Amino acid sequence: MLSPDQIEAAGDAVAAVYNGIEARMLDHLVAAMLAGDGITRRTVTEIALLAQTHAGELRRIIDDHAGEIDEAVRATAEEMLAASDADDAARAGGEPMWPQQVAATVDGIALVLARDNIQMVEGAKQAFLSASIEAVTLANTGMATAERALHRAVRKLEREGVSVITYQDAETGRVTVRNKVDVAVRRHVRTQIAQDGARMTERRMGVLGVTLVEVSSHCDSRPEHRPWQGRCYSLVGDVEIEGVRYPDFYAATGYGSVDGLMGANCRHSFGPYRHGATHAYEPDPKHPSGLPGEEVYRLEQRQRALERRIREAKREVRGAQQAYDALGDAEGRAGLAKAKDGLKRSQAAMRGLIADANAASKTGAPVLHRKPAREWAGDMPRVRSMAQLAAEGKVSRKERGDGYSEDYAVRRRVVNGAAYKARFGELGLPKRAAETAHQQAMRILEDRDGTAGERLCAISWRTGELVADTFGRPPADFASGFAAEQVDRIDRVPGGVVLLHNHPASGPPSATDICTLAKHEWARASVIVCHDGAIYLPRVLREGVVEAYNEIINDVRGANPAESDSKAVEKMAQDALYLENEEAKWFKITRR
Repeated sequence: MLSPDQIEAAGDAVAAVYNGIEARMLDHLVAAMLAGDGITRRTVTEIALLAQTHAGELRRIIDDHAGEIDEAVRATAEEMLAASDADDAARAGGEPMWPQQVAATVDGIALVLARDNIQMVEGAKQAFLSASIEAVTLANTGMATAERALHRAVRKLEREGVSVITYQDAETGRVTVRNKVDVAVRRHVRTQIAQDGARMTERRMGVLGVTLVEVSSHCDSRPEHRPWQGRCYSLVGDVEIEGVRYPDFYAATGYGSVDGLMGANCRHSFGPYRHGATHAYEPDPKHPSGLPGEEVYRLEQRQRALERRIREAKREVRGAQQAYDALGDAEGRAGLAKAKDGLKRSQAAMRGLIADANAASKTGAPVLHRKPAREWAGDMPRVRSMAQLAAEGKVSRKERGDGYSEDYAVRRRVVNGAAYKARFGELGLPKRAAETAHQQAMRILEDRDGTAGERLCAISWRTGELVADTFGRPPADFASGFAAEQVDRIDRVPGGVVLLHNHPASGPPSATDICTLAKHEWARASVIVCHDGAIYLPRVLREGVVEAYNEIINDVRGANPAESDSKAVEKMAQDALYLENEEAKWFKITRR
């Protein structure tokens, strides 16, 4: 069983590769528009023939990225199927099934992407034709000069991008649904992964004779899915066990239909359930911000729309720059300025949306997070798929700029692997808290890669929801802490929280880390993720460590009155605390 967040992210890596392919295709076609005297000097027939001559090159661009596509597909399939299978095994028992499923899933995705590839070439040709014919018409009718029409055509081609047919009436041949290529690819991969994960679940249940299922839930579910999410059902019709009624799974959820469970754009899934077991999901989960689920859903849809606008604006800027570089005229300079202004306005709208949404939070917990990878349009090499980053091992100094230090580089080959993710499930945290801890660890490591800065977050022990974090304000080197109002909010979380932060130098827990865990009842656990891939889990075994450390650091300060470096004093005190702990046994440190 995959969580809603896992299903949401399942197609991102493959879609990122296709964003790069689309960028290359569009740049190639823009160059064709600008060649010679420009597209506005040609007839419509000549334009149609020209589009056909570029089909081979467009196919070669896809072929050039075949290895990246295959790598992203396989990495996604392995990671997601392993996670789904592990959850099912924890619920029902049995042997791992995912290794036998991976090949079939990869093949299934490959078949769908092969169709997308064909349609992508056709979509690129149609986009070229549409923009070119419009330019010729404007120039021939005198509605625009040839130069202005050409610049407009270039910006239109880049802005509108490449679309593929996602639904066509079999009888009439009429196209009823088109999507941008990255949207279509993301949906296709996500659907295949989710459905194959469900097939594994059904096979396991059949082998073990389990007939009850639990359906996942999320607070931002679409309204028509809320009645059946987060509940338990029977695969063999309505049944009642010890007074508990389990409705028919298929009738209640519409499983398999386009608008039901696991239908189009559905992020719900299901897993084995045994009568009397604790429920992992609830029917009406609350967002940590306190906002209604309907409002969160509306805000997320607005964010998706702005992400599309930003991608379009970035492509338009790239096309305008290409045209200005080629022609160097006043029209091109004005068009480039206009395109850049449009991008700035779209990005400002995104910042405003996120700021307003988070300001509306009733608890202070964030409502929306910026997702740079969703705004990538082939223009920002440092925002790459996880598979690409894993293959490279780390982000280069050149990519991150002057502030990047190899001393604090994140070991991508370690943290991007399935084994690293699995370690979070071995920390003794509740399942949802462990999942969120991994997600936030990846978020923090991506943000702080190559720097000495630390980020800190708090995760609900019971629900796994993100309660607070230090994103949004400048990080401090080798230190992190919550604001007073955040501490007050954390103190009110039922069941306490898991604290998670990074150690850029990859050292063990500091004395402050240990004392924080000891002083606060709400600190149920502390997880420290190191840039070298290590994970530390300190545990307080008995009282006395805070008092002992205060005494030790006062002694160290008294013995070193001339020492002005407080960090050096703290390091000496920490070493002394670790030494005394060998006998006192105040705490235990686990390294994974």
